[in-house]
Amino acid sequence: MPTMYLLTGDIGGTNSRMRLYSAKGGDPLVEKDIRNLDHVKNKVDGVFERSIIGPFLKHCWDTNKSLVPLDDEVEIVACLAIAGPVRDNQAWMSNLHEIVIDGTAIASHTHAPKGDPYLSKIKVCKIINDFVAQGYGCLTLKPNEVQELNPGSHDKIDPMGPKVCVGAGTGLGECFLTPDAEGMYTCFPSEGGHVEWAPRDELEIKLWTYLKEKFKYKNRVSVERVVSGRGLANCYEFLAKEFPDKVDKKVHEAFEKAEDLKGKIVSDRAHSTKGSLEEQALKIMCG
Repeated sequence: MPTMYLLTGDIGGTNSRMRLYSAKGGDPLVEKDIRNLDHVKNKVDGVFERSIIGPFLKHCWDTNKSLVPLDDEVEIVACLAIAGPVRDNQAWMSNLHEIVIDGTAIASHTHAPKGDPYLSKIKVCKIINDFVAQGYGCLTLKPNEVQELNPGSHDKIDPMGPKVCVGAGTGLGECFLTPDAEGMYTCFPSEGGHVEWAPRDELEIKLWTYLKEKFKYKNRVSVERVVSGRGLANCYEFLAKEFPDKVDKKVHEAFEKAEDLKGKIVSDRAHSTKGSLEEQALKIMCG
């Protein structure tokens, strides 16, 4: 019998959080977070498996000597949760060069380098939407892992009611879950991050106009342009132009150089400095 390993990945626009497990269960045998733009430079067939998956598997066998040697009978089953719409076991990543990650091609080694000792071990690769994974994960939360926004709200929840999961990452992820007659939930992904954003005051109307011009929209601005990591960067960028006298030059220089981590620069400053433009940007996003 071959030794079976499970390869999982939470693949966002900024990071790929890769994990390797034993098929018998337990904690990850190897885990590594990979910044995508350091490895995925452009849209090319098979770029993700060659630049992210293969090197991660090599890292696994290089660093964990308890893994069964690849010369023995080893098989890997992979499941990748990807930030993008999924169809026919493929996902399109709108926030990463529009690359396509094709699970069937990964499992059949279509784009793997000839004789690759790591990618050749993958026998199955299932692609799911990242918020399908998040939605099912929400079903496993324990009471001590949940924080109420309004005291007492947890006791008012209908245990058989529909559920929604929303998360601001590189983009804005959304999904909802509904139960069947036996209480088993099914998760439905959505691309709700691309619905229209509605400004609510004079400053946000100016922000809406700024974003409409920046992204060359004709009639609309999607909510993801405000509610996401990149949205947080957009909010700050607008405020910096609107209130130049409030700009911290050192932080702004770091922001300009941060590429896909601009949101992190804004968030870090927002939490450390009351009354800053960064805090104001975070309040707009969270509002």
